[in-house]
Amino acid sequence: MEVPDSAKRVRFGDWFSEAWGLLTGQWQTWFLISLTVVIPIMTFNVLLIWMGVSAQIEIFKADPFKFLMENLSQSLSFNLLTQFSITIVESFFIAGMLNTAFKQLSGEPIEISDLFTGFEHFINVLVALLISNLLQFFGFQLCIIPGLIVQGLLFLTIPLVIRKGMAPLEALQASFQATRHDWIMFSLFAAAVQVVTVLGVFAFCIGFVFLFPLLYLTMALAYRDFFEPELKPQSAVDALYTKYCRQCGSPLPVQASFCDRCGASQV
Repeated sequence: MEVPDSAKRVRFGDWFSEAWGLLTGQWQTWFLISLTVVIPIMTFNVLLIWMGVSAQIEIFKADPFKFLMENLSQSLSFNLLTQFSITIVESFFIAGMLNTAFKQLSGEPIEISDLFTGFEHFINVLVALLISNLLQFFGFQLCIIPGLIVQGLLFLTIPLVIRKGMAPLEALQASFQATRHDWIMFSLFAAAVQVVTVLGVFAFCIGFVFLFPLLYLTMALAYRDFFEPELKPQSAVDALYTKYCRQCGSPLPVQASFCDRCGASQV
């Protein structure tokens, strides 16, 4: 059951609150899963940076003037190469992180082995990430704001690849269609998730490892509310709200003949 477009809105506080509850509810497992992902990515990142800095030092020693003239273009090329390399490594783990998040959303206990699921989506995830990251990269070159907008509009791309088996371009388009109705809040939300996650770096990296799963939990929650609301365990009260207003998209009791919000007839 997909939620009507008119009802697709960012639930900023609710998603953060629920994601935090899920994370802290099984934090030991999430911490080990996150550690398994973060260590190789950070190691690979540090290695690439060290190689790049070493090359720059050698150029500077040989010819300082040449270093100054060529530094800008080389930095751009190196940043693109670094991002491309990290994306390849990251793609190995993203499906597993999201599968773990969706498993917990379904009320099941999670395990470290859940991280190593979903490898069949590797190519599609990689292509979708490369396209998305490239668009964000160029967006951030244009005074940052366009990059934040792209990040928000494409926030649901990877869950769509994994959960619905969409091809990369199809998932990118579906994410855009789903988020464009509330693109400002989605851009702010995606940025806020990144900020909260990165803040963990200032806690001697341990905080980053602990907060890292929030990115995938919030992504899974956003996808659930937009595309698979049935994944949310229903209480006795929730079970009474299984349809949406034809006019404004607000949730309604099954037996409602009129919408309490806009007054539209449901008959």
